[in-house]
Amino acid sequence: LTAPAIDTEIYFAIKVIDNMKNVSTLSNIAETTVKAKILLSEDFETGSSGWTTTGLWHLATSRFNSPVKSFAYNNGTNYDTGARNFGSLTTPEIIVPITALAIIVNFQQWINTETTAFYDVRSLEISNNNGIDWVKYPLNFNVEKIKWISDSMSISGYAGQIVKLRFTFDTMDA
Repeated sequence: LTAPAIDTEIYFAIKVIDNMKNVSTLSNIAETTVKAKILLSEDFETGSSGWTTTGLWHLATSRFNSPVKSFAYNNGTNYDTGARNFGSLTTPEIIVPITALAIIVNFQQWINTETTAFYDVRSLEISNNNGIDWVKYPLNFNVEKIKWISDSMSISGYAGQIVKLRFTFDTMDA
């Protein structure tokens, strides 16, 4: 089974077959609702407390999906510096509850990059040892560009751990 969407009502009943092939009657129908618990929510309107950046990442007001601010990877205009460049945007520590059914990272991104797998590589990475090691989840390179898009990733395998998320960008060329 896959995790249901947040705030979804679920109805289920159970029928059991034992090792002698005896079949039980259908149990009473039970109901539950999967409630969302937000572990980290940022719009950067009051700054970027706890977030760290490298490369060209910076707070900007030129393009945003919240009232007036977002992080951008550029030099104020674009990311063409004449040489290969790369950088990362890292969250503060996030305590992931052990009891969560589904842990989903949802984020918005504005994309204006090359659409090949070899250049302008974006990824979302996760670390459960304070940034010593990172597991990389490449983001789809073949997406419609020049607009805000929503993306998400399950991190349910990190329940009960303290993690950091890192958004990366690498031009891969000059």
